[in-house]
Amino acid sequence: MGKLHGDDFHSISFQLYCLAWREAIYSTIDEAAKINSKANNPATGINSAVLELIKEGFFRDQAIAIRRIVEAQSINPRKSVVTLTSLLEDIEKNLHLITRENYISHDGLPFEYLPQKMKFMITAKNVSGSLPSAGRRAWMTSELLHKRFDKLSGVRSKRKRSRLDKINPKWLKKLKNRLTTSRDILAVKLFVNKFIAHSADPKNRTRTQLTLKKIIKCQRILYEISNCLSAQFLFGPTMASPLPTPQYDHLENIDKPWVDIDGKARLHDHWNRLSRRYDVWNYNLFSGR
Repeated sequence: MGKLHGDDFHSISFQLYCLAWREAIYSTIDEAAKINSKANNPATGINSAVLELIKEGFFRDQAIAIRRIVEAQSINPRKSVVTLTSLLEDIEKNLHLITRENYISHDGLPFEYLPQKMKFMITAKNVSGSLPSAGRRAWMTSELLHKRFDKLSGVRSKRKRSRLDKINPKWLKKLKNRLTTSRDILAVKLFVNKFIAHSADPKNRTRTQLTLKKIIKCQRILYEISNCLSAQFLFGPTMASPLPTPQYDHLENIDKPWVDIDGKARLHDHWNRLSRRYDVWNYNLFSGR
């Protein structure tokens, strides 16, 4: 569960929230550019060089992040990674430990919920809102988890329930297949390998292109698989909305120019200094420095 919801900035949930947040910010900037274009107002504008830099950086960042979160676990412990793929592999290796008894009673819930249910029903002081949801008296939570585990294990009758029931591997296989066979995720991985992580030779490049639609599809697959593992397989919390709620005005100053007229002149001077710095490189071909 630590890999999924831990406080570490490499936890899977944190990686997913970062993906959604950055996509929302980029989409907002892109929308601002569209609004500006349609308004045809000389008092507003977005610098094309800055916009292009934001666009290129966004798609590179998203592609690398998606590629990273589906990376397989290394056989070398010193190169172990926190990824959705490695989490699926861990669960698969230890699926035998998730028995019905461990699933239901790992944090103190009663395995046999009927005695607690009957006791609750005949107690006159029990009123609306007093239903326990945790601990040895939480019969309803236990009952709901038994029904959920019935689906996971394939048990169709209460009479056939056993403390040793286990999750049917087919459910995990479905999640793994969705992750490993997604055309969008495969396309992103290929794009990273050919155009970002490596400079592929023209002979072995592909025509794969990154689009915002493709990025969002990948995000959804990763989020839904993670949420399923948390809430269904590991009896953890349902993940919050993938887009975090801003705790500040995230659009502050977006309606203001970056610099005034004097500032623009100073930026031209700054650009000229950069240009001279690069020009010097042409005159030191054999300097050895």
